[in-house]
Amino acid sequence: MSAPTPAGGAWQPIATAPRDGQWVLLGRANFMPEIASWGGGSPWLDGWFCGGDRSDSYGPDFDPTHWQPLPPPPKEIRDE
Repeated sequence: MSAPTPAGGAWQPIATAPRDGQWVLLGRANFMPEIASWGGGSPWLDGWFCGGDRSDSYGPDFDPTHWQPLPPPPKEIRDE
């Protein structure tokens, strides 16, 4: 079961972040936000991961305090 997605993309406490593999934006004080997904469910995929194939782990020192959903992708790309 995933956490509800907050309306308007507001920062939410990390305890409410989805843990179902959904990609989200993570934040913590004095650092740039990071795109990641939770890889829990097995001993080798327990924690926040980056990379499309979850090949890179942020490691135990990565301690985000907040999250928000990613914005929707563009509906159309136009060459200008």
